[in-house]
Order: sequence, then C-alpha cells, then structure tokens
Amino acid sequence: MLAASDGSHGAPLGYAAGELRVRASTLMHLDDLPAELAGWGPVHAHLARIVAKRQIGGEWRFAVCDEDGHLLFAGVTRRRPGGWPRQTGVAQKLGVAGEPEPEVRVVPVRGRGIVELQFPLSLLRALHADLHALGGWAGVVADVVGQYEAAGPDHAPGEGDGDGGDAGEGPSAGTGDSGDERRRFPRAGLRRRIQVRDRVCTHPGCRAPATRSELDHTRPYAAGGSTSEGNLAAACAHDHDLRDNGWQVVRTAPGHVTWISRTGHRYPAEPPPVIEPLPEPFAPAGWAHLRPADSGYGAGSITDPAVDELPYVPAYRYEPAWWEEPLAKPDAAQEVTVRAGPPADPAEDIPPV
Repeated sequence: MLAASDGSHGAPLGYAAGELRVRASTLMHLDDLPAELAGWGPVHAHLARIVAKRQIGGEWRFAVCDEDGHLLFAGVTRRRPGGWPRQTGVAQKLGVAGEPEPEVRVVPVRGRGIVELQFPLSLLRALHADLHALGGWAGVVADVVGQYEAAGPDHAPGEGDGDGGDAGEGPSAGTGDSGDERRRFPRAGLRRRIQVRDRVCTHPGCRAPATRSELDHTRPYAAGGSTSEGNLAAACAHDHDLRDNGWQVVRTAPGHVTWISRTGHRYPAEPPPVIEPLPEPFAPAGWAHLRPADSGYGAGSITDPAVDELPYVPAYRYEPAWWEEPLAKPDAAQEVTVRAGPPADPAEDIPPV
C-alpha cells in the first residue's frame, strides 16, 4: 500500500491536477479572474493559485495573445516566481500498514502537471516596462518577453523555449527550417503550439483536451502532407479513427478545418480564443476582512503563502432556488381601513352555472 510521507496512508503527496490554464495576472494577484482545468471546467482564482503552487515542478507554458484572445506566440519557461515553495522530490513510504519500517523512496515531482500562463500582449508590455515592481515574477516576465522578441516580427509560426526547452526547438519550430515538415511526428515545440492553439479536439462537440489528443494530418502524411502547423490539428483517438470510417477533413485556413460526415454534413471548426472574454470581476464584501489592508492585489503579495491559504468565503448564502424570503408584516401606522359598502341586491346576483 502506498502511504504519504507523514505516515498517514492514502494518496501520495506531490499530486498533479492536470493542465491548469490561468492568466498570469491572476497568479500575481492583479485580478481574480477564473482559471480552467482542461477537461473539467472553470475554477476560481483562489483555487487556481493553490494548484499552480502544487504544480511548480511541472511544465510551465506561456501563451502571448492579442486583444481578442487569439494566440500570437507560445513557448515554455523554466523560470518560477521567486518566493514560491520548491519541491524537488516527495518522500513516500511504500509498505504494508502496521510494518515497523516501511521502505522510503523519493519520487521526483518534475514533469507532473501543466501550468499555462496567459499573457495579453498589452499586459505583457506593461509588466515588462516596470519589472522592478514585479518582485518574484520579474524573471518569468523577462524570460517570456525575451523569447517573444527573439522570435522576430512573425510570431505565429514559431515557438521559443527560453531557459528550458527541448533540444531542437526555437523560434523556427514548426517551420521548414526546423526539419519538422518531412517528419512523421512533430517535435515537442510544434506539438505544444498546436495544443495551445486548438485547446480541445477539433471534432464537433468533443471536449477532450488537446494535450490528451493526437495530432491529425489534414492532408494525410502518406499522400504527401507536411508535418507543419497549417496541416496539423488536434483530434482525440476516438475521433481520429473516424477518418478511417468514412469521415473527411478539409482545411479552410491554417488551424481552421471542416469535418465532413458520411452523410455529407459539414461541421466547420476554428481555434477558440486562448483567453476567453470575461466581464470585469467584482470584489465580494465577504473577502474584505481576509486580506491585509496594505497588501492589496499587487504582485508583491504572492510571496506571502498565507494569502493563498486563506479560506474561500463566498459572498452569498447557499439556499435552494425555490427559497423565498418571508413577506414583511405591514406597518400598523400605514394600514388603510376599508369600509364595507351597502349590501348587494339579490336581484342583481348572478346565479351559478
């Protein structure tokens, strides 16, 4: 039985929740916008910060987007916010409950989970203009900006790796210079960019995350199709097999495909925005007493672990949808006395039917 390092048997420490997609400004406490767990759904900002800290040893990606939320540039960084707790390994006890000396081993947490940092281009430039005020986030922002600028004016086909990419990736990843076009399977840089761009399987109605999907050649590789960004799209294993059972896929634009069923029905699919448009968040009154008055939502407050460990207190009560507040009793001073009128004439009474 696998036990935790503190002696309590159960799930091992150093868990990974999967793929967390969150705005960098949310992790910096600049806003409280919700994040997303790929394949599961949205999570509130408080939980997103906790999950990001637990997955500090995983792969940290970043996505630079335009004002409409569409992808401009994607990459991966090994920089981490200064002051965040680091986990190089997790001690686990392996043995049977009741044994005096179970075996102890250290399991590395590197590679567990994915954290995708989302940067609107305007916000990234604003943060880079004032790096000294970012505290522990200065190194992360500087690395992202360095990779974005090193890619040159044409950011769409490339992907950088900064301090920690895979060999063979760089600003030319996904182009012909990288050698991916004649390969059967894309390298990590091109594969990562397709996953960030498509978000989910491109088959209509499928919600399988792109990180758990296969990369489908729109023009089959055996028919001369290239392994490039314009000819690749995410397709889960189930939907990928549909192409061998009568379905067809045609490309209308880079990243835009149309699935054609066996009956001839067409289902166009286009990459969704990486950063979903959201309304401006509100600050519930119930949170006011949970944060220090002088900390605010600035980037410097992320180095204080107590801020993220505070309990989540909603500003509303959990009540059934059918619940209604009891009507207030009318004020006696405002009561109106209704005088009885003259009795009705029996001759004018309408007989019942």
